[in-house]
Amino acid sequence: FTSHDSELEMARVKALREDTVWVSENFSRLFGYENISGDFNRNFLLDKIHPDDIAPVIASSARAVEHGDERWTYQYRFRDQHNFYHTISDRAYIVRDQEGQPIRMISSMLDITDLRKAEKELADSEIRLDLALDGANMAAWELEMDSETIVYSGKLPEIFGLTEKQILNIEKMRMAVDETDCVIFDEALRQVKALSAGNIVTGKQIGRAH
Repeated sequence: FTSHDSELEMARVKALREDTVWVSENFSRLFGYENISGDFNRNFLLDKIHPDDIAPVIASSARAVEHGDERWTYQYRFRDQHNFYHTISDRAYIVRDQEGQPIRMISSMLDITDLRKAEKELADSEIRLDLALDGANMAAWELEMDSETIVYSGKLPEIFGLTEKQILNIEKMRMAVDETDCVIFDEALRQVKALSAGNIVTGKQIGRAH
């Protein structure tokens, strides 16, 4: 499946009273199920939901219908024709009659598989970086430009003799830099600010801290 396909929303309409379902053409395009036209029973859709997700999905949607909610959202895994499970963000609007009884659910199924995969890969890479830094007695830190607050890895407090609760900002960081290297630190900070402003800078600076 292409990244374009993963961004498609499959409009789905459920007629709750008649227990019938209509899906758009994008449903077949993304999930591979052919010859789907007209109305068909919602059990077809429920059968494609991951076994670990089916009970929570049914319970969550039932609560929304019974409690008079107008909208329902949920994330679950949905199986395509090739037995691959997509991570779906389902967003629905519940249509009711004049007496407040549910008659139809109009929803869209947004495939967020690539997004969830990227989030997991990022989290895994951050864990590997933390392990590598701890093993090498090194620390990483990031500067929040708006507040000039430092976000740092777990090893940094140990290296600089800080407590876990201390908030580290750029001024405190500069105070820890060796006096002879303050010029280097200031230049590095200038480059960071230039990059945040969209400018191109070059150079590498190494200094000492205490």
